Amino acid sequence: MDSVQSTAPRRVKVYTLEGDKWIDRGTGYCSGEVDNGPYFIVRNENDASETLLKANIEGSTQYQKQQDTLIVWTDNEGNDYALSFQEPEGCLSLCEFLINIQHNVEPNISLVAVISNGQDGEITEVIAGPVPEPCFPTDDNLVDVIELLNQGSKSNKFRETLLDFIENRNYLNKLIEIFERSEKNRNLMNLYYLCDVVKTLVFYNDSAILETFLDDDVIMGLVAILEYDPEFPNYKTNNREYLKETSRFKEVIPINDNEIKTLIKKTFRLQFLKDVVLARLLDDLTFNCISTMIHLNEGQILKFITDDASFLNDLFGLYDMQSEATIKKRREGIQLIHQFVLIAKKFQQTPRSEFYIALFNKGLFKLILFAFKDKLTDSRILATEIIVTIIEHDVLLFNKLETDDEKENEVDMTLVTILIDVLINDSNVGLKTQSFEALKVLLDPVNIESPSSPIGSSPASDLNHNETHDSISIGNEYLQSFYKNAALKLFLPIIKLDELKSDSSKINKNITITYSSLCELLNFMAKEHEKPLSRSFILENHLLVGISELINKSFSNQLRLSALRCLKSIIMLDDEFYTRYIIQNDLLKDFISMLDESNDSNNMVNSTCLNLLNIIVNNDTSINFRLLKNYLIVNYKSILKKNFLGRQWILSISDKEEEEDDDDDDWKRLLKS
Repeated sequence: MDSVQSTAPRRVKVYTLEGDKWIDRGTGYCSGEVDNGPYFIVRNENDASETLLKANIEGSTQYQKQQDTLIVWTDNEGNDYALSFQEPEGCLSLCEFLINIQHNVEPNISLVAVISNGQDGEITEVIAGPVPEPCFPTDDNLVDVIELLNQGSKSNKFRETLLDFIENRNYLNKLIEIFERSEKNRNLMNLYYLCDVVKTLVFYNDSAILETFLDDDVIMGLVAILEYDPEFPNYKTNNREYLKETSRFKEVIPINDNEIKTLIKKTFRLQFLKDVVLARLLDDLTFNCISTMIHLNEGQILKFITDDASFLNDLFGLYDMQSEATIKKRREGIQLIHQFVLIAKKFQQTPRSEFYIALFNKGLFKLILFAFKDKLTDSRILATEIIVTIIEHDVLLFNKLETDDEKENEVDMTLVTILIDVLINDSNVGLKTQSFEALKVLLDPVNIESPSSPIGSSPASDLNHNETHDSISIGNEYLQSFYKNAALKLFLPIIKLDELKSDSSKINKNITITYSSLCELLNFMAKEHEKPLSRSFILENHLLVGISELINKSFSNQLRLSALRCLKSIIMLDDEFYTRYIIQNDLLKDFISMLDESNDSNNMVNSTCLNLLNIIVNNDTSINFRLLKNYLIVNYKSILKKNFLGRQWILSISDKEEEEDDDDDDWKRLLKS
């Protein structure tokens, strides 16, 4: 009674039904009160000492809310009353009072809303009413159990009672006992009813109820019940068999916290329910409910891994030189970290950064080095995915400044070197592609100079001038270290291209992907890195010579086009040094040959060649492009005449020369006269 408060007085008219007519008994102020039992009382608006109505709220009385301003009911003696409120808020206030009374004082009363349904009449909707108590299931009452669960699904009190039945009175175990008997006796109807019971419980979207599904003593029985879906009577899933085979709890490193062990098991079971058992049944609400439970569990697991003093030390200790761990155990460690890294990807920046930093501090690099030396391709694939996921979050986590005197202000290039080795030497095409994408991310100045905000930073601190200067400084040091310690290894295949040309049998799909990736990386570096760094490296190592030679017809069209696109991008930089280098070394020779051989073709090769020629021909403003046009005319005029675009260009040059000659003759005549 203490939890129910009296309501403020609301202006109302009181009516009673006599025969077929509603009689007006006066106007006053109505309030709900709870002294010595709950009741409505209406006091005359002109004389507060006069009571127009006092109606006790008791028994199994049903109150009807009609329209927005009427409450109608019949008392225990058969008298009909109606309260017509001046304002909808007054009616709503008394309805809330009735709901509180029903929940806390008089559970047998009810409040229903009478809603007009147009031409079809009226419908009633229960707002509050007596809540039936859950009953224990038996072999003979499963239909009643389903109906009861459906009726109580909107009542919080019923949910609370049901949860008590499940947690403290073995409700789920009784369902499983009935299931075992019904399956043994092949009672299909009961099996179908049981499946509907469990599905109804799932659709309550109650995390507390779903949590009880995950206990060791009931999970197998419940997934077994869900094998018999009445919507698919001709099909039966094998949930139990799959769960038995896949749910054996493996500990790569022993976990000393029993709560975390239990949480890991429950999280797997939730994932299994969401993705397998209930995948085609879940509506959005239930899906979101289970997903939220999984997310919260994964957050606790990640926090344990991040904060635990020994777990990561012991795990990465498997990869120490002196460790006696088996290859199988080490591979399982890679799978475990890969799974945790993907889980961390779902979280906000701060917990994700904390987890990734914990991995680095405890020895993630030892795991990565082992993975890339492992003969098993899966290990290398998982390690590459770990790298890509982390560098997408923050590039510089992998590249901390060296602190020793010999390498002061140099950045550790170990990761870049590993990825270069994969790109050049690994036979797995997928790994090559992943390593190429990872290298692009690692070498992108935007990522280097603007990594993820430090843990605990605010937007204001991110704008701090000193931090901006520091990030640019780190970016410069990073790229200088790359060009000094790793770039030469990356482009060594292009520098030593003669070795490949001497043995054409080595040219296969794998080689094509490697060289195409190198062409794109060279193009990226020339455009995005500071010119003094990238240009000096490219020219000093004669990389453009190798790129131009890749356009030779001894290579596949895919690789030739990659090289030509790279060369086109270099030309479009409109750089004096690149232009002079191209002209001095006759680097467009193979491009002209490619144009000549594709003159009569209508394909990608011809289109790409024409595009480059068009760019050079139609640029009249730049001295560099004028130099290139002169170089082409002097060296390849005869070949260019075979091509319609080259022919038009040469003709236009001839016309201009004739006009200039005519102008000279006119001047000469004028001078003589």
